[in-house]
Parts: sequence; structure tokens; C-alpha cells
Amino acid sequence: MLAEVWQAVVGCHPEPLKAMLGGYARFRVRGASFPGIIAAPTIEPLEGKLYLGLNPKLVSLLDQFEGNLYYRQLVNVQTSDGYPYRASTYVVRPENQHLLTDDPWCPKNFANSGQLNRFLAQTTSEKHLSS
Repeated sequence: MLAEVWQAVVGCHPEPLKAMLGGYARFRVRGASFPGIIAAPTIEPLEGKLYLGLNPKLVSLLDQFEGNLYYRQLVNVQTSDGYPYRASTYVVRPENQHLLTDDPWCPKNFANSGQLNRFLAQTTSEKHLSS
């Protein structure tokens, strides 16, 4: 999860570790700007962030944000310094995989295209409406 989205969802930003996840691919969700990941044979592992020491309240906020499109899955990741970790990630539920496009999703393109700012504005607005 991008730092800006993390901050908008949980209200804080602990320092993440860079991590790689093999055996999964990331695609854009149909009709949306955000991604979903699914188990898939891949050549390149996905680059992402690993947040350590999350308390149950933060995990609950993340679960609410991710909603029914995804489920939390235990996976093996490796940090940029080579250490392995067991971590949770949000994977698109099998019954929702038809909602994914064939378009790979790239975090840099998402941020540089202005889609991140629009997503944050929508996320912040929805969060205020539900509180």
C-alpha cells in the first residue's frame, strides 16, 4: 500500500520495509484505478511495503478499507536486505477475479498520472461520510 493511502486509511504512517512477493500478479480492477493481486506464476516478484507490529485496531481499519473484494492471505515475502517474513496481504477473492482487467497495475504510474490524488480525495471523502 502506498504511504499516502496508508496514512489516509489508518491515520498514521509507520516506517515500512521494502519487500518482494513472489507468485502473485497485480492488475487494475475493472472500472477503478486501484489494483488487485492474485496468485499467478510470474517472472518478477511484486515490489511492495511490509509494515511490522500492527495492532488489532490498525488491522481492523485495513480490513474495513479493503472490504469484500479481498481477503487477507498469509504469504512469504523477502525484504530488500534479504530477510524472509511471513506477512498478510489482501488478495482478490476467487469469486471477484472476473473484476480484474488484463492490465498490469504499476504504483509509479498510479502516482504520476494523478490517479493517486483522485483516489485519496475519494477515500478521504468516503471516510468522513462513514464516521
